[in-house]
Amino acid sequence: MTLSLSRRAALWGERPAVIDTSEGRRYSYAQLDSLADRFARKLAGLGVESGDRIALLARDRTEVLALVFAARRVGCALAFLSPYRSKSEIADLVSRLDPRLVLHEEAESDRLWKVRSTTNFGELADTEGDEYDPEESTVDPWLLFQSPDGADSTVYTYSATSAEWNCIAGLTAWGLGRSRVANLASLFRTDGLLVGVLPALYAGGTVLLHRAFRPDPALELIERHDATHVYGTPLEFDRLTGAEGFSMANFASVEAFYSSVPLPAELHDAYLVADHPVGRLFGTPAVPHLLAFPPGRGDVLEKGESVGRPVLDCEVRINEDRLEARGPVVAEGTLDEAFEGWVETGVRARCDDDGDYWIEDDN
Repeated sequence: MTLSLSRRAALWGERPAVIDTSEGRRYSYAQLDSLADRFARKLAGLGVESGDRIALLARDRTEVLALVFAARRVGCALAFLSPYRSKSEIADLVSRLDPRLVLHEEAESDRLWKVRSTTNFGELADTEGDEYDPEESTVDPWLLFQSPDGADSTVYTYSATSAEWNCIAGLTAWGLGRSRVANLASLFRTDGLLVGVLPALYAGGTVLLHRAFRPDPALELIERHDATHVYGTPLEFDRLTGAEGFSMANFASVEAFYSSVPLPAELHDAYLVADHPVGRLFGTPAVPHLLAFPPGRGDVLEKGESVGRPVLDCEVRINEDRLEARGPVVAEGTLDEAFEGWVETGVRARCDDDGDYWIEDDN
């Protein structure tokens, strides 16, 4: 099965695909597919063609997911602009990308004042749509992500094929089915979309979205909507424990918490007290699904800082203390070069006698 929203809409129709808690609205697979088609027509109406790039600056909202699939349908690449970058950095990235169109939600307008021409969501909605030739099977690259590290300007490129393999890796690592996944990581991050969202849609599950992370509303999201899986970075997990409602939170529906990297021991202890050890789904911007440590392993306490073992279809090796990977889950490359063979992850690591990997401090 390919990563096609239209096929999922045909299969699962009225099943909920997204619950947008900021809007207080549910979108079925059929509704999300319809929104993606509408946006594809709007993009075509703005002159976007196969092979073009469009850049997007927005917080986490359903329109972002619809644009992910709309871009694929018209055959263009979608590049995510981080709302956490400075105005100058955003302008520099737009210059490097040279997109046909820069889209943004109205609330982010001031961050684009150095960019010459932009289109906000309201203007997109007012655009007269046009016909387009579906290019779902040929678009390459499809998704472009800048490193979340503020000191790194590298942009990684993903095709529909590598995105789909990350979905498959997510299914096996998470054990996803008709799950309700609360994604706490921002969609502009590689892992926010390719780990926290698309695998759930691939499996026919439901994604729980909120516009921007705030701890108490996030706890409410998990409880009210019976989240079965929760994914985030240590920052989100730390802020959750500091929330006023954490000590009284009901995590009965949650089958697994997963962090992008191991939590500090004192932070992990807070989730152990709640009877929910936090697993690890470790990756990098070049390899979103790299290593996994399920929270249900019997040695989760003994190996509290291990990032586990390679995910399905990802080969891993250590070369001069550096972790390298290859396989279909790896990005196609960067804006400047295509990856071939073993890819340097930029991470120092070691492997113990059980085959579990541990991340080493560079200092």
